[in-house]
Amino acid sequence: KLAQKADQLKVANARFAALTELNVQPASEREPGVLFKKVCRGARDLLGARYSVLAVAGSDGTVIHASSGIDVPENSSSQPQLDSGPLGRVMAERRPWRVAQGNGRTEEAGLPVCYPPARAFLAVPVVSLTESFGWLCLMDKVGAEEFTAEDELILSVLGAQSGRIYENTRLFLQIQQHAAQLQVEIEERKLAAARIEHLNRVHGVQSGINSLIVRVADRIELFWEACRLAVERGGFRMAWCSWLDPETSRVTPVAWAGDGPDIAQSLTCKLETAAESENLIAAAMRLQQPVICDDLQGDTALVPCAEEMLERGYRAIVALPLVIDAESVGALVLVIDESGFFNAEEMRLLTELSGDISFALDHIQKAERLNYLAYYDALTGLANRTFFYERLAQYVAAAARTQRKFALVIADMERFETINDTFGRHAGDLLLKQLGERLTECVGDASEVARLGADQFAVVIFDVDEIGEVVHTIDRWRKQWLGDPFTVEGHDLRMSAKTGISIYPTDSTDPVMLIKNAEAALKNAKSTGDRLLFYAPHLSDRAAEALALENQLKRAIELQEFVLHYQPKVDVETRRVEGVEALIRWQSPELGLVPPMKFIPLLEETGMITEVGAWALRQASIDRESWRELRPHAPRIAVNVSTVQLQRSDFVRTVSNVLKTAGGDDPGLDIEVTESLIMSDPDGNIAKLRSVCELGVKIAIDDFGTGYSSLAYLTRLPAQLLKIDRSFVISMLDDPGAMTLVSTIISLAHSLKLQVVAEGVESEEQAKFLRLLRC
Repeated sequence: KLAQKADQLKVANARFAALTELNVQPASEREPGVLFKKVCRGARDLLGARYSVLAVAGSDGTVIHASSGIDVPENSSSQPQLDSGPLGRVMAERRPWRVAQGNGRTEEAGLPVCYPPARAFLAVPVVSLTESFGWLCLMDKVGAEEFTAEDELILSVLGAQSGRIYENTRLFLQIQQHAAQLQVEIEERKLAAARIEHLNRVHGVQSGINSLIVRVADRIELFWEACRLAVERGGFRMAWCSWLDPETSRVTPVAWAGDGPDIAQSLTCKLETAAESENLIAAAMRLQQPVICDDLQGDTALVPCAEEMLERGYRAIVALPLVIDAESVGALVLVIDESGFFNAEEMRLLTELSGDISFALDHIQKAERLNYLAYYDALTGLANRTFFYERLAQYVAAAARTQRKFALVIADMERFETINDTFGRHAGDLLLKQLGERLTECVGDASEVARLGADQFAVVIFDVDEIGEVVHTIDRWRKQWLGDPFTVEGHDLRMSAKTGISIYPTDSTDPVMLIKNAEAALKNAKSTGDRLLFYAPHLSDRAAEALALENQLKRAIELQEFVLHYQPKVDVETRRVEGVEALIRWQSPELGLVPPMKFIPLLEETGMITEVGAWALRQASIDRESWRELRPHAPRIAVNVSTVQLQRSDFVRTVSNVLKTAGGDDPGLDIEVTESLIMSDPDGNIAKLRSVCELGVKIAIDDFGTGYSSLAYLTRLPAQLLKIDRSFVISMLDDPGAMTLVSTIISLAHSLKLQVVAEGVESEEQAKFLRLLRC
């Protein structure tokens, strides 16, 4: 018995040692799968079982299981269930289960059917003090029919130890996961803080530039300040603005901040460069969208100076296009020492930033354009009247200090309106540009030349000592300016000009009066036919007289002080009066009978000719009706029509109303118009005259041969009569040229089946010659 006891004690000690070892080994294991494999193998060896299996609930809801001695494939059918059969009750009730002499069917114990058959089972819960995790099961004890109570006790201790170790392992893993999660959150917060810092820096730049837009009106100043803000507030290592020269298509840096501008200069480009060889600035301007190189150590195809930039510590670069009216005009370039800086959020803000700068550039450009148009003529680029007045004021102040004279010259182009009407306004604009360019070349300094009006130019001649010098200078300029024809749309046009001149300080020391006096001299030159006239003091008196005369004419219209005198038209063959021409006169109570040359130009200038002309038509019609009451075959009456009257849209209606007012079935009225008047608007005027003809009125072309003639239009005119100007008739007997011209006009009229009237016949010899020509 003593030997038996000794053997039992030896077995007990061996089991205790194995149990202790089994407790120590898994305690350091942090992987549940490995831990439970060790427990299964140790329990099987410790208690002499053929098979062992362990199953616990994982923290994620899955079942963790391990086995020893069981060779089954790892799949879903080989995975034990925690809550199935007696094993499920072991876990739920936290009590061991021991059975012997079973029927061998492991599935009745709650194990998968693929497990090997067993008759003896010993199962204990895998638990901690507070939680049941699963169970540990031994099957078929080697060398015995069943497991003993001692086996049950030992396995229960092992199950409790495994539960405690598993609980600690789970807690450790949870702490480890939490720590890892915390680290991830810390990194994310650091990245978020860095992004916020980046965004705040860009926001700071954007805010500063928005402030610039309000106060900066100069493009270059805007560029310098934007670059400074990008470096100081945005933290960029370098920033520069490049600008496009439209003439050369080159894009060059014009402002920068940060490191030296040599990098910026190395990225100078030309927009015409082929896409495959362009740099990122050219690409951004061509595509009109940002172009980024976010890692200068990577793809640097668009950055030819990438190696040098890396040596300086640069890591990323972006080019932001500056766009005005859908056209790229430049670029903002930013360089940073951080790869991957230009992410989506930064780029959204930077794109807004470049849009703000583009808006400011557009505003500055519009302001410059408005300022330019306020002081310069948009067509010729010369100073306009406003700017020329300011310059003239400066010239007056300088001349006052130096006691020097200067001359103000105003030239008015002749026949410009005719050219405009004949060839179109586009041709007229081209002509004005050439006139301005050539005049500037003659004078030599564009600041001394201006365009004052539609066809008026002004020039200043400095350091005038003698009037002869002024005349000589103007004559020299005139030859250079107008000596050669101007070619406009295939037409060679020869131009001439009338000139008015005022002298500082002789004529005035006031800039406004100098201009007015030069204009007065110009007006006098136009009325007298002189090419050049200086201002004379009596012209101011004449201006005052003209103003008084205008007021008297207004009163004359109200009081109907105008009268018609009739000049007969005599047939050279029969010597009978065939018609009369109505000549308007002004019977003024103060001035007496005023001839037409004294008041007709003023009526036309003020527009009063419309009302007076309508009166003349109406009075002539009334007079003829009264003559018909005395003599049925009363002569026809011819009435002159002015440019102002014919250009009015209601001209035809006015004539129609006059005829209706006069009454009668035969108006007997002729309307006389000049060639130049018709050519002011050929198509429109011809249409109006045809409409007038349909009312029974005849058309006569007055002063034929003295104005702008066009045989092409003459054939279309609804005219019945040509009138030869008196200047040809008076000189035809003494001037062979005038005689030829009179003969030609008469022959032309006959070929067109028109009657001919010669004005100013004063001698029998003139009448005889005209009769021979069948006038």
